[in-house]
Amino acid sequence: MLQVKVANHWVVAILFELTAVVAPIGTTRTVAAEILSQSVAEVTSDRTSAYDSVSQLSRDGRHFDALAAFLERENEVEVNLPDRLAAARSAWALGHAEQARSIWDDILADSLLFTKDPATKYDVLLSRAIMELQERRYEEARVFAEKGAGELGPSDLRSQFWLVIAESLAEQGIGSQAEKYYRLAIGDGSDGSSDEARYLLGICQQRAGKLDEARKQFADIPLDSEFAPKALRRLIEVDYAKRDYEALMTWLMEAKRSYPAVLEDAWSAYVEVKALVETDKLEEARNALAQFKKRYSENDRWFVIAEATLNAELVRAAYAESPNGTATGMTPREATRSAK
Repeated sequence: MLQVKVANHWVVAILFELTAVVAPIGTTRTVAAEILSQSVAEVTSDRTSAYDSVSQLSRDGRHFDALAAFLERENEVEVNLPDRLAAARSAWALGHAEQARSIWDDILADSLLFTKDPATKYDVLLSRAIMELQERRYEEARVFAEKGAGELGPSDLRSQFWLVIAESLAEQGIGSQAEKYYRLAIGDGSDGSSDEARYLLGICQQRAGKLDEARKQFADIPLDSEFAPKALRRLIEVDYAKRDYEALMTWLMEAKRSYPAVLEDAWSAYVEVKALVETDKLEEARNALAQFKKRYSENDRWFVIAEATLNAELVRAAYAESPNGTATGMTPREATRSAK
């Protein structure tokens, strides 16, 4: 999910409130949209009498009432800009993307609205671009994002427009072009803002099999960043794929110290056992496997694989230390490889 932070408080409200509502496009939204279209005309004014504005209703999460109030008032009086913006937000939350588009397009068409606060125009463009991205209308998302980015100088806000373009291209499978815009987002953004772009660039490169490049992006994210936990998890995945078990152990230890929740799944427990085995730390691997068994079922497929991995290494160790083996002072793994 794309996270956007801009100064204007209403845009922050849009993006954070809608994360949980808009992302899952399913039954709940469809039903809400149908109810809304059938029942708006029946909503009476007393439902909103305790509120001063559409904006207040929307902020309180009463999106149905907010949109109903807006539709009732728009033909009677001129609705102010904050209420129009709130109505678009509520329409989006209820799954009425077309209604939201219509309201935002009317706002963008009225240039006089932005004479006092030109920055609001770019907040509207950004919100519209993000909605199209979430609605999987990638070409439309890019159109609005490119318009906003083309009129702004280097800033966190322009960084977010670049990011929408990059995400749209990535979702369309055009990773090579997406990388260009992720880098533009990193270049324009402040430290905190660029962390998101760096993380998403790393994902794009990881999917493309550019593991070394992806590793660098994830490793460059500071530990105090909100994206650090996810970046650590990605580093574990990348070094596991690269079979760089020494480095993998470094990320596992860092995750345990800083963000233990990252490791709360059976695959992570398996990876720890695997990395300990591959670095010839068999006693530690035994202990890790014992903890694995306590936390998860012994029938868990990752536990079964971890147990088999350790047992196979113990067999090799026993062979290396046997009278007929290769007891030469080498580690069991080295001795076994030497005997092959």
